[in-house]
Amino acid sequence: MEQQHEGTTNALRGPPRKKSTFSRWRAIARTFLPFALRRRRRFLLGALAALCVVCLRIALPWPLRAMLKPWLGHGEGWSSALLDALPAGLSPMVAMAGVFLVLMVALGYADAVERLQFARFAIGVVRDVRAKAFKKALRVAPADGASSGDLVARLIGDTARLKAGLQGFLVHVATNGAMFVGITAMLLWMDLAMGAIFAAAGVILAASTTLGAGWTFRRALEVRSKEGKLANQIDRVWRERETGAKLKQINRSGAAQEGSMTRIQGRLTWLAHAVLGVAMLGAAIAGTNAVEAGRLEAGQLFLVIVYALLLRAPLVQLTRQGVRSGKALACAHRLRGLLRASKRARRAAGLGGSAPQPATPLPDPLS
Repeated sequence: MEQQHEGTTNALRGPPRKKSTFSRWRAIARTFLPFALRRRRRFLLGALAALCVVCLRIALPWPLRAMLKPWLGHGEGWSSALLDALPAGLSPMVAMAGVFLVLMVALGYADAVERLQFARFAIGVVRDVRAKAFKKALRVAPADGASSGDLVARLIGDTARLKAGLQGFLVHVATNGAMFVGITAMLLWMDLAMGAIFAAAGVILAASTTLGAGWTFRRALEVRSKEGKLANQIDRVWRERETGAKLKQINRSGAAQEGSMTRIQGRLTWLAHAVLGVAMLGAAIAGTNAVEAGRLEAGQLFLVIVYALLLRAPLVQLTRQGVRSGKALACAHRLRGLLRASKRARRAAGLGGSAPQPATPLPDPLS
């Protein structure tokens, strides 16, 4: 009677509401946070190196400006503060060239440390997730031929993509995003109009990248689910010597969706170039007006141009890698379903985890 009443209540409520993309991302973050905290030392070392990379990139144009100031300032000589700070007999040109070389060498070292620490962090996190997911899968579907292909696809394919996506996000998206924020703050300090133009460009690109990542996340979930079905179908064809007609159908549909994800990456990369080009042109016009009004020096306008050129590659890479992060999030969502699969099986069976579990199909990440 109680079960009948519960079924009637569920029928009146209707089908369960589909979770939004952002709610799924929050659930992924909560699930994977304990794994990340175990490797926090690697993450902190990588974050410190990334901060050094950002600071060195921002500082790099200043020695160039100092070297070119006598020519950029319409014949104006070296500043008296610089000449007083240098030892006697040392040329300012040689001193600034030495500072530039030291910054370049330090930048290369910091970049190498950042990549190494973030790679070790991602490898450790994914290794722990894979081990825990495998233990959970054994409780849910031991030797279950119907879901063995999907299990292998999650434990091998999804973990590999998650590791690459996590490294890409930390090295490219987070670091380049911090660099863009730092350069925008520098431009706001130099001239409000120029900084505001770059800030507006950053908001547009951040919004478009987030939307692109959400679209890629939803499409990648479908592709990864078809990967599991494809693996199951391959296993079935191999064991039962079928014709493989269904395998060809799944293979064709998955390839078409992969192409659509590449298309959205290309379009957003195109958008990033267009937005940055408009921002550079607007900043150049605003900077020229500021120089004519006496609010800005010619050397500072040179810095603005150098900063704009420095931003092109990181900003485009940020957009492209940010959209690709949707694929990594889809893999993380599938692994999260695997980590929570045994809880779902116990809840469905009403056993509370005290008795051995029967073979249960793995949960569909799209449900």
